Amino acid sequence: MFSGLILISFMYLHSKRANLFVEKFTSLNKNYDIINLGNSHGGNILYDSLNGKSFQRAGNTIYYDLQNYKFLAPNLNENAVVILPVSYNSFGLDENRTDYANPDAFVNSFYMYLPKSDIYNYSFKKHIGVYLNTVKVNFESVIDERFFHEAIPIDSTVTIAEKMEHHSIGRAKTHMKMASYSDPEKNIKYLGELIEKIIENNHKPVIVTMPFTDNYNEKFSESWLNTYYYNHVREVVEKYDVTYLDYSNDLRFSLNDSLFANSDHLNLKGKKIFSKILFEDLRKYKLLKQ
Repeated sequence: MFSGLILISFMYLHSKRANLFVEKFTSLNKNYDIINLGNSHGGNILYDSLNGKSFQRAGNTIYYDLQNYKFLAPNLNENAVVILPVSYNSFGLDENRTDYANPDAFVNSFYMYLPKSDIYNYSFKKHIGVYLNTVKVNFESVIDERFFHEAIPIDSTVTIAEKMEHHSIGRAKTHMKMASYSDPEKNIKYLGELIEKIIENNHKPVIVTMPFTDNYNEKFSESWLNTYYYNHVREVVEKYDVTYLDYSNDLRFSLNDSLFANSDHLNLKGKKIFSKILFEDLRKYKLLKQ
């Protein structure tokens, strides 16, 4: 009797506080015509009346974009569009984000819904640890903000341009470090495998580079971008003849700081404008129905 109460208590504590990222994958109740994967930049897309949903995660890797797509594929309609936001740092990330201060912490959420065969370096011991940690976190009511995407704080004494410039310096430095952390070849391979699976399932892949501010873009030299980003994107695009939309220097956004929450993420106003433009472009390419 007592052991049964303990078990029930553990189960309650395990499910008490929802992991919003995991909840996206465990509350699928319809077939989608369009989705996006990707990292926090994928949060720029708002679907509103479209039959679509964002499955992005801050800091996500191409490896887990691949695994997430495999998980989601049965819930997509035939000819569904799969948007793949790929960022300047994406090709340098290792599978489980061991560049984080707490190695392997990034992968914890995937233990909650992905099959163990799709979890990189799966460990049964870690699986148990993830379960117990969830109980502990819920018990202590601790909010984990490790992957939270911050907007720039409001300070009336500093102009928006100054805030964007200050933010872009640190953000670009961090992304450059992340871009060179790991071997890009494996991420090129993962992205290729992801595109192959999307096509195999009669879905439509689209690679997208999101809008960034001029402050952010100017921190990356043309040589750096070609070496760590565009050469890899071009290789994949040419090999698979996949649609690629690059909004990184789109003047409708890059010169308008009022559309950004910080130097590389749109705010709500910017997201609405960008989403409308993105969907119009997808229709022009006949990827999305009119």
